[in-house]
Amino acid sequence: MKILLLEDDFLYASSIKDYLTSLNYEVTLLADADSACELIASTFFHLYILDVKLLGTNGFEVLKYIKELKITSPIMMMTSLSDINSIKKAYELGCNEYLKKPFELDELKFRINELLSHFYPDINNLFYLKNNYSYDFKNKILKQDDKIIDLTLIELNIIEYLLLNKTRFCKADELFTLVNMQNDESYIRVYIRRIRAKTNENFILSKRGFGYKINE
Repeated sequence: MKILLLEDDFLYASSIKDYLTSLNYEVTLLADADSACELIASTFFHLYILDVKLLGTNGFEVLKYIKELKITSPIMMMTSLSDINSIKKAYELGCNEYLKKPFELDELKFRINELLSHFYPDINNLFYLKNNYSYDFKNKILKQDDKIIDLTLIELNIIEYLLLNKTRFCKADELFTLVNMQNDESYIRVYIRRIRAKTNENFILSKRGFGYKINE
């Protein structure tokens, strides 16, 4: 799973990144808000971990930016600030977890596990679909019976996102960050067509005005 870590204390951030990488998370480390916002607009992450106190700005601004993009991935704020107003502001802006520094790395692991298990309950499961398809979240493999379907990383990311939101149709603008392209629905349609060509026409359902949905 992909985590964006925004922290401007290099040594502190490196220790967190190394620890999370040892837990098999894919961690992108950034130190400034501008770089973070640029990447957030173009890349999908399962979790955002944001430091509140940053040089030049603060993590609250990045948190607001994530919400403006209508991104639904969970957000964890971490800070040495412990006053109730800071905590209140973080939750009012839409964060899902607030971690006070200093903290033990094991505490961070437990908090992340709780968030991810709540937001992605199927993430460690083998998910079964119609027409004998199955998706292995852990190994990022789509199969039909015992045959592995050859898919690109972007195609796999789209399938994963639709599976994680399997109860509803997902609008095209939710998928823009998955394809690393400009906000143009034609790019989404291209990738949907490619996935259907490698699976079948009804593998992903579409409904005008509502978006796309995996066919369970």
